[in-house]
Amino acid sequence: MPRRRHRSQSWKERFLPALIVSAFTIYLGLNLARLLIQEGRLLGEGRIVAADRRDQDALSQKLIAEIAEARSSPGVEHIARRVLGLARPGEIPVVFLPGAKAQLARVPVPPTPAPAVSPSPAPAR
Repeated sequence: MPRRRHRSQSWKERFLPALIVSAFTIYLGLNLARLLIQEGRLLGEGRIVAADRRDQDALSQKLIAEIAEARSSPGVEHIARRVLGLARPGEIPVVFLPGAKAQLARVPVPPTPAPAVSPSPAPAR
């Protein structure tokens, strides 16, 4: 037979198990909410790290391409001309000074003469 509760049971005996279960449920709910918030933050950080990784990979590929170009003949010549200021034998190097840009822009360019127009010959009959 089922056990009957008597009126003589105190409130502690009647409500203590429900109070313990309720407190444990609230504790689990709070921990679950905290873990979900932490997971959301970690996913956001993961997206940021992945974007940084893509940027670094793109930069790495660009640098690898620049190194490959610098090792080729045109690349070596480009570096020799631009960075070192070298020229091939027989070439006259032109050096542009920072302050001379404005002066070069003011130098007048002589007009080119128009080509002379010759009369067209008369058609033969």
